[in-house]
Amino acid sequence: MLRLFLALLLLAAGHSEWRVIANLKDKEVSESSGIATSLRNPGILWTHNDSGDGPYLYAFDLKGENRGTFRLEGATAVDWEAMAAGPCPGNASTPCLYAGDIGDNNRTRSQVQVYIVPEPRVPLDAKGSNRRHATPLTGVRTLHLAYPDSPHDAESLLVHPTTGVIYIITKQRPGEGASVIYRVPAATMAGGVGKLLKVGEVRTDAGNIPIFGTAFMLTDGAISHNGRHAIVRDYIQAYEFTLPEGTTDFDRIWSTQPQPVDVGTLKQGESIDYDLTGRRLYLTSEGVSSPLIEVRLPR
Repeated sequence: MLRLFLALLLLAAGHSEWRVIANLKDKEVSESSGIATSLRNPGILWTHNDSGDGPYLYAFDLKGENRGTFRLEGATAVDWEAMAAGPCPGNASTPCLYAGDIGDNNRTRSQVQVYIVPEPRVPLDAKGSNRRHATPLTGVRTLHLAYPDSPHDAESLLVHPTTGVIYIITKQRPGEGASVIYRVPAATMAGGVGKLLKVGEVRTDAGNIPIFGTAFMLTDGAISHNGRHAIVRDYIQAYEFTLPEGTTDFDRIWSTQPQPVDVGTLKQGESIDYDLTGRRLYLTSEGVSSPLIEVRLPR
């Protein structure tokens, strides 16, 4: 029955081509829980571990080779679940990396954090570095965020490529209905605790997403470099939203009908990002030697 269900699910997905292009060589990356395409280093991707690791970012290339380990100075890691690359706040010409300490399985955290740091150059001699010899990253900015209602668990962090607006999408459990999309208010950049603003919902219970009435939990998301598409994923596949033509208000994308995208098979897929062209996706999975999946989108 499960095999038939999965077959029907893949038939419903939009036509895409996926393949495993590498496995991550760095054994210290045991729970790849987020991924970001570098804006500063061509051919480089970033990832981090799930809870249990420190405030480390790991660079790797499209062959899965370790290209360096970097430590965010002054940051902590309660439950890092997602990351993104985007413009630095107040300096759109400089790329930054965003790390989301937004996981909360027990839904008890009064605040969550997003760490922002200028993206470093990845030197050729960083290959093979590890946590013990991690490169320190300074100038880390910490955003303290609170939900307007009650604590939520979340694993999806998205950053708009031009405005730098940050979105967090909650991870609803089976039977709970809609995952909620929150936006970080601009005033949060000035300090203090920012109250997240609800801007939309993503239903995973036979509402907006056609997945045969079974609720899946959203584990990551991303916005394309041209700002016209957004994608979210669960443990099985992904769903892409497209901004209507002539629309400049990005938040309207959340009210459109998403199209399912076949992204292959992963042990526990918790990461997704576009390449800079918006025609490919990259995904990793939890577990040592995670496969790196490349998906070619039909456009």
